[in-house]
Amino acid sequence: MKLGVYRLSAMLLASVFVQAPVAAATQHQLDIGFTDLGGLDESFLGARYRYFAEDLEPKTGPYELRAYLNRVNNYAVGGFSNGDFSYLNIDAAVYGPEGLVMQASLQRISIGKIPII
Repeated sequence: MKLGVYRLSAMLLASVFVQAPVAAATQHQLDIGFTDLGGLDESFLGARYRYFAEDLEPKTGPYELRAYLNRVNNYAVGGFSNGDFSYLNIDAAVYGPEGLVMQASLQRISIGKIPII
């Protein structure tokens, strides 16, 4: 039974810490998640940081799709851990001329000290 799942998106807050308060652009996104599953001794903890090459505020469209719809390059690193199990992901989306989209992702999954991927 899932007791609670929380997602916190602190995009503007992370932006203010990195840039001058006068020019607080939405170029940084921080997602943090955790959960506690009933009956299990260990909980889940994860985080992801994404950098957008341009400010997303003046762009049009729903926030979650702005980078894609407006062809804004972005780069992310994140992962999660649950006891001995851990996952690390690094990804990027770069938009080129003539509608070219280049996406790449590196992943590492391990249980204890044994890497799976």
